[in-house]
Amino acid sequence: PGGVLRLKDVARVELGAQSYDQTSNVNGLPSIAIGVFLQSGANALDVGDAVKAKLEELKNERFPDDVDYIIPYDTTLFVSASIGEVAKTVIEAALIVLVVVFVFLQTWRATIIPMLAVPVSLIGTFAGLWLLGFSINTLTLFAMVLAIGIVVDDAIIVIENVERLMREEKMSPFAASIEAMREVSGAVVGIVLVLCAVFIPVAFMGGIAGQLYRQFAVTVAISVVLSGVVALTLTPALCALLLKPHRHDGPTRGERFFAPFNRGFNWLTARFLAGVDLALKRRAAALVTFVLMIGGAGWLLATVPSSFVPDEDQGYIIASAVLPDGATLARTERTTDLLRQMNADNPAIHSFFAINGFDFIGGGAKSNAATIFVPMKPWEERQQSSQELAQAVSGMGFGLPDGIAFAFNPPAIMGLGQAGGFEVYVQGRTEPDPKKLAQVTQDFMAALEAHPAVTGLNTFYRPTVPQLRVEVDREKALALGVPVNEVFAALQAQMGSFYVNDFNRQGRTYRVTLQADAPYRAKPEDLGRLFVRSQTTGQMVALKSLIQV
Repeated sequence: PGGVLRLKDVARVELGAQSYDQTSNVNGLPSIAIGVFLQSGANALDVGDAVKAKLEELKNERFPDDVDYIIPYDTTLFVSASIGEVAKTVIEAALIVLVVVFVFLQTWRATIIPMLAVPVSLIGTFAGLWLLGFSINTLTLFAMVLAIGIVVDDAIIVIENVERLMREEKMSPFAASIEAMREVSGAVVGIVLVLCAVFIPVAFMGGIAGQLYRQFAVTVAISVVLSGVVALTLTPALCALLLKPHRHDGPTRGERFFAPFNRGFNWLTARFLAGVDLALKRRAAALVTFVLMIGGAGWLLATVPSSFVPDEDQGYIIASAVLPDGATLARTERTTDLLRQMNADNPAIHSFFAINGFDFIGGGAKSNAATIFVPMKPWEERQQSSQELAQAVSGMGFGLPDGIAFAFNPPAIMGLGQAGGFEVYVQGRTEPDPKKLAQVTQDFMAALEAHPAVTGLNTFYRPTVPQLRVEVDREKALALGVPVNEVFAALQAQMGSFYVNDFNRQGRTYRVTLQADAPYRAKPEDLGRLFVRSQTTGQMVALKSLIQV
C-alpha cells in the first residue's frame, strides 16, 4: 500500500505505428509507402517531375543519413517513353516524306514546297486542338504521324502538275501555276472531302471506342482540311516564286543523275498499264478475282484474333498474393519475401515493391493478401517483356508453400483490361447469416454467367474466414458482481486495442493505445485468461468462468 507501480514493471512500452493493418517493403527492406494520385485533368509528367523534385529536396534537407527513398512504381516512365517514340516517329516520317518527294520530283526547289506544308498544317492542327479543348497526348500525336503523310499529298498534286506543264507545255512558273490550279483545284477539294468523310464520322461514335478515337479523328480531319487550304493558296504561290523554267537544250545534271531511276519507274508504269489493259479486256476474270479478294479479306477478318485494347509492355507488372483465410500478416510477409527471393536473380527486374495486407484485386485491407508491384528495367536494357515476366512470376507464385500468387500485365488503359468491368453489391437485408448470403451470391453469379455478354465473374466475399464467437453468461456475471460492460471492455482492451489518451513528443501528438502483448492473445484459450474485478467482493474473476467461446 502506498507504493508506486510503473508501467515498465507490468508492460512493454514502445513507440510504434498507429495501425498494423499493412506493411510495405522494397527489395526486402522496410519502407513507408506513399501514393500520389492525379487530380482530374492534371498532367502526369508535370506531377511526376514535381514529386521527384520534392523528394530530392526532402532527402537533402530533412532525411537522416540512414534513410533514403526510391520510386518503385512510376507510371510516367511509360508515358515519357511513348511520347519519345512518337516524337521519333514524327521525325522519321518527315524524313521519309522528304526523301520520297525529292526522288520523284527530282529538284530541291520542288521538294521544299510540300515540306513547308507539313509544319504549316501541323501548327494549324495544334491551334485547332486548343480551340476544341483537346490535349496533346499519345492519340493526337499518333494522328499527327499519320497526318504527315497525308498533308503533303495535296501539295504534291499541285507541284507535279505545275512541273508537267512547265516541261511539256514550256510554260513559265507563274502561268503553269495558274493553269495547274484551274485543272486540279477540284481534285484537291475532292481529296479533302473524301478524307473528311472517312474520319469525321468516327468523331461521333459513342461509348468507349468513341472516347478513344474522337481526338484521333478530329486531329486527322483538321490537318487534312488545313492541307487542302495550303494546297489551294500557299503551294501555287510558292510554285510561282521558287520554281525555275525547264531548260530545253539537253538533259540537266539532275536529269542525268536520276536517269536510271526514271527508266526503272517507266518500266514499272508500263507493266502496270499493261495489267490494267488486261483487266479491262477480261472483265469477267477481273471481277472473279475481285470477288475472291473480298472473300479472302472477310476470311482473314473472321480468323485473325481480335481484341479491344492490345496489351502493351508498360515497364512493370502487378502481382497479387493470397493466403488461406485468416492467415496473419506475418505469414503474408514471409510469403511475399519468399516470392521476392525466387525472382532475385532475374536481370529484367528493377525492384520488388510489396504491400502486405492490401488486396489490389478485391480492394481493402486483408491480412491474408498482398499486392506486389514489380517495376522492370528500361526497355533497351532487358530481353524479357512484361508479359513474359508476368507468366514467369505466376508460375513461381503457384508453387508457394503457404499460398498462391499470380501476376498480370496491367491494361494499356486502366479500367479497360482484364481487371476492369463493373461492380455489383449484394446486400442481405432480412437475414445476416454469412453462409446464406454466400449461397445467394453464388446463385446470383451463376445466373449472370448464363448471360452471353458477361464473363470473368468473381466474388471477394468469403464466408470461410475463421471467426470466434464469444457469449457472455450475463446472469452469472451479475451474480458475481461483475458488470457486463466490464467484460466487454476487458476483451476490447486486451484482445483488440483501447485508446487511452494523447501525449506530445518533439512537437508531434501521439496516441496511447493499450493492448495485450502478442504471445498472450494468439490462441482462443487466451480469452479466458483475462481477469475482471468483482464490485461486491473486490476479488479478481477469471473470464473463463463468465464466457463461452
